[in-house]
Amino acid sequence: MVEVTLERESESVAQQAFVRLAEREQNPSLRMVGHRLRGLSALMTGDSAAAVDDARRAIALYQPKRDRALAFLYGHDVRIAAQSNLALGLWHRGQAEQSLQLGREAIAAAGAFGHANTLAFALAQGGLLSNALCRRAPAVEEHAARLLDVAKEFDLQFWTVFARYYLGWARAAQGRDEEGVALMQDFLTRLLAMNFRLWTPFMFAQLAEVHGRLGAFDEGLRLLDQGKAIMEGGERWLEAEHHRVNGGLMKAKSMEREAEACCRLGLEIARGQEAKLLELRAATSLARLWQGQGKVAEARDLLAPIYGWFTEGFDLADLKDAKALLDELA
Repeated sequence: MVEVTLERESESVAQQAFVRLAEREQNPSLRMVGHRLRGLSALMTGDSAAAVDDARRAIALYQPKRDRALAFLYGHDVRIAAQSNLALGLWHRGQAEQSLQLGREAIAAAGAFGHANTLAFALAQGGLLSNALCRRAPAVEEHAARLLDVAKEFDLQFWTVFARYYLGWARAAQGRDEEGVALMQDFLTRLLAMNFRLWTPFMFAQLAEVHGRLGAFDEGLRLLDQGKAIMEGGERWLEAEHHRVNGGLMKAKSMEREAEACCRLGLEIARGQEAKLLELRAATSLARLWQGQGKVAEARDLLAPIYGWFTEGFDLADLKDAKALLDELA
């Protein structure tokens, strides 16, 4: 794991050097690419404020006539990729409605752009990931079907595997757990066989949560350990979610002390990263645990101010769950 961590640190140093070189040479296209890369690195480490700033800088520097051809050099249009990254950064900071809207805009722009891998990239990040983070299973299924069509038409095998994993998650999230978990397990294994690691810690957490619903608690914990091993390489933007899912599995095994410790750690990490929706999730899980222990006032005092921070996204599952629990605690 030390080797992976050093690799991520080297990537970050290289990206910083890339941006400095582009600024020194006054090359706006290189600066744009540098900000896009540095923003993705910042997002992965949990610094969504820096990620949002860099993504916006990349978007502002983009000029269609000058930079359109870069899609054939880097594999996707830089502006659309930065928009997709910005959508994820905004979600991390609790601005879910803006995130979803930006994801839709990135997909529309990619469709008009006429470059297959750019469209696949936008569908994967602005469509599948953004909606999965918001727990919008029907939208995930819709985007997965569209991504599969694009991947089949242009023989994009990686995106086929990625889409099928999320098709499985969407089916599990809509009550077809056994069918969904089989797809998720199969296609996550295929992604790892392709030596793909980005986003996979989140996938392990999703898969572990579905196993928990099926009563396979120990298998869920094993999957979290696998995801943690990858996460320790530097991808920590969803670390709080790992601890929340871990807490849920511990609670299901009647290990309430361990469950509370996991939820508290997830809450602490989310607060440190200013990850408001992850903070709300962790707080909701901890408040439910306290409710079961008769700590009603403590649960309400924990959850109410976090829920009160939000000004958008009230139709999302996370905010609905929190509001329903607050109503019970009242």
